[in-house]
Order: sequence, then structure tokens, then C-alpha cells
Amino acid sequence: MGYRVKTVSAMTGIPRPTLLAWERRHDILEPSRSPAGYREYSDADVAALRRLKALVDSGYSIGESVELARSASPPPSREPVRAPPMVVAEPLFADHGLVVHAILRALLAFDRATADRLLPKLGQVSFAVAIDRVFVPVMYALAEKCDRGEVSIAQEHFVSGFCREHLLAMYHELGGGPEGGVTVACATPSGERHEFGLLVLALKLALAGHRVLWLGIELPTADLCAFLAAQRPRFLCLSFTGPIAKEELVRFGRSLREGAPADTEIVFGGPGVHDHVGTLAEGVVVFGTVAELEARVGRAEPESWRSRVVREPRASG
Repeated sequence: MGYRVKTVSAMTGIPRPTLLAWERRHDILEPSRSPAGYREYSDADVAALRRLKALVDSGYSIGESVELARSASPPPSREPVRAPPMVVAEPLFADHGLVVHAILRALLAFDRATADRLLPKLGQVSFAVAIDRVFVPVMYALAEKCDRGEVSIAQEHFVSGFCREHLLAMYHELGGGPEGGVTVACATPSGERHEFGLLVLALKLALAGHRVLWLGIELPTADLCAFLAAQRPRFLCLSFTGPIAKEELVRFGRSLREGAPADTEIVFGGPGVHDHVGTLAEGVVVFGTVAELEARVGRAEPESWRSRVVREPRASG
């Protein structure tokens, strides 16, 4: 699939003017054009841009980064520079706390129009920044109010629905992530209706270059088993917000493993299973944090950046 400039900017955290300047000045990439004349970037283009951004953020100039990406050897280590990172977007949310509270106030008053007007800045930041600096804080603030009994069920559903809608829009814009990435299926089991944390995980994995299959909430065990046998994902991630006994969790994990491919890992997470972090059975693991799971999925992906580097410069003349 092809991605537009705006989407690529959000996926990589590279501001649109910077991305276009890199193309023009350093002769990197050559995106195709849609019938309407819009730039369309491939998954390989996005991977190459992520590689360049990582090099720039680690202290290399863009010129050095391009040369390193074109070479066949990994870059030498370098201490990060003291200058601020290349990417930009963060200053737009210097007052993100005020933005978060303003959005939450509007939504608790069922004022969707005002909440929408507070979001135009999201078009200028990466999806990762929008998730971590806006939507997650809004949901945390909502949870605190719920714990204090300050909101109604209708208000809770309205706010969570707003955030869920935007996160799902990001997922669809990403197309679930690159087709060549490690396949990760995400779902909740029967009886588990809360999906926000799992949706954040799905987006972060897609942004990291993995292929995410979003299966939704409350999947019966039989359907999960049939899916595993037919689709053979590398990981199946299930989220639990309500507490569950370790013995029951082990039985559930083993029932999923019975018909699953040998190389599929069953992963549990969420506040309901935090007391059971660790290996429950062969191929069944409980992770305590999103970062730990991201690292595990990342290790399952072969080192392939050399096959995704930017193209060689055009011949002169």
C-alpha cells in the first residue's frame, strides 16, 4: 500500500517540511505518484526514513546518516549530541496538560465540537506523540475521576469512545503496519470489554514496523484457537483488566497452545494479570509493561534494515 506525506510524517515523527527537504537536498527515496499526483511512500520507504531519523537522533548529521544507510556496514557508536533532537513536534505540546484537561472538560460536557477543535495540532505531530501526550493522559484523567465517583457511565463511555475512535483511525491509516513485519494479533478474551490499553499496544507495534491484526474484543476461546491454527501469527496478545487467578490463566494459556503453531507465542498483559508476570507454560508469557513486550517482539524480527535502505543517488548528467 502507499502512504501519503502526512501519514508518513505521523508514522516517523519527521516533520513534513523536513522530510521533503531531505528528499530534495540529499536525493533520498523516490516515492511513486498516485493518479492524482500525490506522493505515495512504500513500507520500505517508511523503514528507510525511520532508519535515517534514528541516526540523526543519535548525533549524526543528515548527510552522514544518508551515507551510513547506503553503506553495507552498521554505523559506529557515537555519543548523542547535546543539541535538541531533530524532530520537532514536542514544543507544540509544551502546554499539553492544559490541552488534555480542556479536551476532557469538553467531552464530559458531551461537547464533541469543542474537543475536535482542540485537536488540529495533532496533524503536526507524530502518532506516537499524540498517543502518549494526549489520548493516554485523557484516559488516565478519566480513570481518576471514575475512581472518585465524579463521572457517570454515560460520560465515561462518551470520553472513551472519542479516544477509541481516534486510535482506530490511526490504526486504519497505518494499514495495520508493514506487510513484511512480524505478525502480532491483538484481542481480548470472552468477558473482557476494555480495549484501550491493548489498542495503544497495537499502534505502538505497528509504528515500530510490525504487522498487527486487530481482532477486537471478547473473542471466544474456540474462535481464538481456530484463528491461531489458520493464520499462524508470531504472537497473540490478549489483555485482561479484571483480576484472574493464576491457575485459571495457566489453563487458558495451555488451551490456546494446544492447536497453535509451535512458533506462536501466547502473550498476556494488562492490570488483571500483573501479579503473574513471567512464563506460565511453554510458549505462554505474561508481560508487565508495554516496553518489555515491544522489546520481545522486536527481537523476533530479523535484522533487515540493510534491505530497506535508501536508494543509491541518481547518476549526474
